[in-house]
This record gives sequence, C-alpha cells and structure tokens, in this order.
Amino acid sequence: MLSKTNQIFFVLTTVFFVSTRTEAGEITFVEWHSNPYISEINVTYFDTVGAKAVCTAFFKGKPVGASSQRLLSGIAKVSIEVPETLKGNKEVKLACRTE
Repeated sequence: MLSKTNQIFFVLTTVFFVSTRTEAGEITFVEWHSNPYISEINVTYFDTVGAKAVCTAFFKGKPVGASSQRLLSGIAKVSIEVPETLKGNKEVKLACRTE
C-alpha cells in the first residue's frame, strides 16, 4: 500500500498528465537565445504528421528568418536566426508547418 505522501504525489502527477493537452500542428514553446550576441529564436513545434517542421519568423507581416528541423517523435526544435535589431521584440510572429 502507498503512503499518504506517495498517494498525493500519484494523484497530482496523474491530474497533470491527463489535463495537459496539446493540439497537433502547434508551437508549444518559444524562447529567445540567452546569449546577448546571438539573435536567435528557439521554437518547439509539435505535429503528428510529416517528417520535417519548417518555421518562419515575421516582422510587420514580412519574413525575417526561417529554418527547418526533422520531427522526432512528433517534436521539432527549430532555431531561427533573425536580424539583431529584432532580438526580444514582441512584434515578431512565428508560423510553422510540416512537410
């Protein structure tokens, strides 16, 4: 029999995994590269079809960077270089698709 602490941990872990849902074809995580001298966005993309994820960064509706990466178990980690002047800019939008 499980102790009270283990029972609580089991319930909380189960609730977390059951309640977390990700749709196919979704950008699941975005972060700017931590090095101040590199203007790069790291994108985590999830999809259940295709072999490669292609991601593009846009600024004011115009493409400013793109890259692709193979999907591994449905997840691709894509690094996109963008102009240095755009680093951290909240107006940079992302779009990804699979091929």
